[in-house]
Amino acid sequence: MQNRKGLRPLTEGALLAAVTAVLVLAGFYLPVVGGLIIFLWPVPVVVVYLRHGLRTALMTVLVAGVAVGLFVGPLQAIGLVANFGLMGLALGVGFARQRSPLVALVMATGAFVVSGAISLLMGVLVAGIAPSELWAQVEAGMRGALDVYRSLGLGAEQLAKMESFMDRMLEGMRLMLPAGIVGGALFSAFINFEVARLVLRRLGWTIQPIPPFAAWRIPRAMLVVLLLGVGCVAAGDWQGRQALYVAGVNLQVLAQMAYAVGGLSLAYYYLQRWGVQKAFRILILAYVCFVPLLAQLASLAGMADSLLDFRQRTQAVQEVPERRG
Repeated sequence: MQNRKGLRPLTEGALLAAVTAVLVLAGFYLPVVGGLIIFLWPVPVVVVYLRHGLRTALMTVLVAGVAVGLFVGPLQAIGLVANFGLMGLALGVGFARQRSPLVALVMATGAFVVSGAISLLMGVLVAGIAPSELWAQVEAGMRGALDVYRSLGLGAEQLAKMESFMDRMLEGMRLMLPAGIVGGALFSAFINFEVARLVLRRLGWTIQPIPPFAAWRIPRAMLVVLLLGVGCVAAGDWQGRQALYVAGVNLQVLAQMAYAVGGLSLAYYYLQRWGVQKAFRILILAYVCFVPLLAQLASLAGMADSLLDFRQRTQAVQEVPERRG
């Protein structure tokens, strides 16, 4: 009987390793559906972790990685294993220890960043291209648009303005690349979290959900991140330290992105209170995102809400007449 109990984790781990390998290969080879399947990659690892613990989950990741490596090669398999393995283990730890959704998201975001770095390293080893060369290819591709406009007969003055604008845009992209990576990792972690939670709910697990978007409010501690970024930019500019300056810029960008999300959440909350239909709420927020001035106002509103909590004040004002009545 004990041998049967000992074999059960291995059997389930092997089965789910096969499922993981199939999902990874489907996501790797299928052109359209694969983009959606990749969010299912970590789910079998999470299930094994919740049922049988870390050791069996690690074995599942290893076996799935070996199976994937038979089809895509060992180096690419390492990058893929890092992707679904680290994300699955991070979510598994967060779910098993009943961490808050925020903690689980932070863990999953860190796992995504690390797996992305490993995937980049494997890509460099496979293709033999340094990261600087990858960025040079991106820059060359963007500058190729100027050649198209030049061939269409665009005037020299307009071309000079476009080139100046593109130079500023590329410089901004280069400076803010780390913040973009972290933002993208957080978004990917959010999608993986929700997909895993929905699948696990169908399998009988109860996972604490992320609060509704209308209730999102940025913690007051984010102001420290913003001020730290301002200080790093000032110190880096004054002392001529590029690394410190870049770190400060990215801290400011991350804080402003967080405040913008908080501002959009606040707007969504009031639109919901005013009875605006959900489709129109989404359209309004999308419009705000695409208008720079409105996006900046949303960031300022998110910062103010972080400090003052407008939702609580609105509810308190509404409760006063009810008590008097």
